[in-house]
Formats: sequence, structure tokens, C-alpha cells
Amino acid sequence: MRIGTALLCDAAIVRDNLLFVLGGGVTRLYRTEFPADMNVSLALSIQLHRMEIGRPHELAVDVIGEDGAKIAEVRGGFQIPEVPADMDVHEELAVPVVLPFAMAGVPAAGNYSIEISIDGTHHRTLPFRVTSTPPGRAPAGS
Repeated sequence: MRIGTALLCDAAIVRDNLLFVLGGGVTRLYRTEFPADMNVSLALSIQLHRMEIGRPHELAVDVIGEDGAKIAEVRGGFQIPEVPADMDVHEELAVPVVLPFAMAGVPAAGNYSIEISIDGTHHRTLPFRVTSTPPGRAPAGS
């Protein structure tokens, strides 16, 4: 199992087993006051080997602050019931996932990270920075 894609974005949806991403690759959030909502989504494509299909998996996503404190978390499970009949022996199956962090709050400007684990094993870190809106720039969602 591996994470093929992991990115913060303005918005994302899953349709027909595909990720549709708007404003992907967010690494900096501009906010006018704190605490502030993150107002982003996390788009993931989890690649499963055929040996990992047919059993449950646990997804854990934590937002960690500059001081190491957890400021938000999402927990959930997923399972692909059986190997698709048309799946090749060496093919991986993509499982698209979108997690909204619209209402998750950041307490202050600073450096943060999103830590992604599956089945108790850490797979990816997405660092991002939250900063005050620069003078002359209109506040944006991200």
C-alpha cells in the first residue's frame, strides 16, 4: 500500500473513482485573524496491491501545530471487498479519498503539518504554513 497522491486543495470531489481537484497544491494559507478556519480539503489517492484488497484498513489523519500539539484529526476505515475481475496481476487499485478540513481551526500563524497514517503506519507528511494576509492583498480561501 502506498499513497500515490496527497495534496491540500481548495476543493475536491470523487466521481467515477477519480479525484477532481480545484486549486491543488496549497502550501500556504493566508488569514486575516486568528483563530481561523483552515478552509481546505485533503485529496488522497491510496494505491492498494491486490493482496491488500478484501480486508479492512484504518486511515488516520492528524493536523499538527508548530508545538507538536494535535489541532484536528480524522479517523475512518475503508475496504475494497474483492479484487476486480479485470485487475491485472501487477496492477494497483486506486482508492480516491477527499477529507474536508473547512472547519478545522488553526490557532495562530505558524508552521503546521498533516500527518497521514494507514493501518498504524505513517505514510506521508504534508507541511504547510499559515500566515497573516500581506498588506494590499485581499484575503483568500487559501
